[in-house]
Amino acid sequence: MLDYDFVLVVWIAGYFIVLILMLSYKISYKKLLILSLFYVYVICVLGVTFFPLPLHSYEWLIVRENIKMNLIPFDTIISQIWNTYLPFEIKLKQVWGNVLMFLPFGFLYSLITQKSSFLKILLVSFIFSLGIEITQLLLWLILWFNYRVIDIDDVILNTFGWILWYLFYIFLNKIFSLFTQK
Repeated sequence: MLDYDFVLVVWIAGYFIVLILMLSYKISYKKLLILSLFYVYVICVLGVTFFPLPLHSYEWLIVRENIKMNLIPFDTIISQIWNTYLPFEIKLKQVWGNVLMFLPFGFLYSLITQKSSFLKILLVSFIFSLGIEITQLLLWLILWFNYRVIDIDDVILNTFGWILWYLFYIFLNKIFSLFTQK
C-alpha cells in the first residue's frame, strides 16, 4: 500500500524546491506565506482524497468488491441525509466534510489572486474538485480497482463550501468597512 506518509515526504521535498524557486523571484514574505499555506492545503486535500493507495494484488481483491460511482446530482446527499440507519457522525462527515474541505480553498485562492471575480474563483474551485473526482475515475480505469467513491455530489458539496466561504468573505468585508469608515 502506498501510504500518505511516503507521499508526504516526497511532497515536502518538492515544496522546498518550489520554495527556493519562489525566493529566487523575490516574492514578498506575505505572498510567500500565503502560497506556502495554499501548497500545504492542496497537499492535505490530495492526501485525504487519494491515499492510502492500495498497490498490491491482494489489496485489489478487497477493494474491488466495493466499487461505487454516482453521476446523479444530489443522489448521495439526499440518500445520506434521509437514511435513518446511517449514524449521524457518518452523515456529518460525508456531507459537511466535503463542504468544509473547500472553505480554505476559497480563502487562500482569493488571497493569492486578490482581484479575481466571483465566477473565476468559483470556476477554479469547481475544476479543482472535478479534477479530484476525474483522477479517482482514471485511477479506477487504469488500475482496474476503485477504493474511493466517485461522486458528482462531492463536486457539488466542495463547490458549495467555496460559495459559503465567499459569502462569509463578503460579510467580513462589510463589517470591516463599517469599522474603518469612522
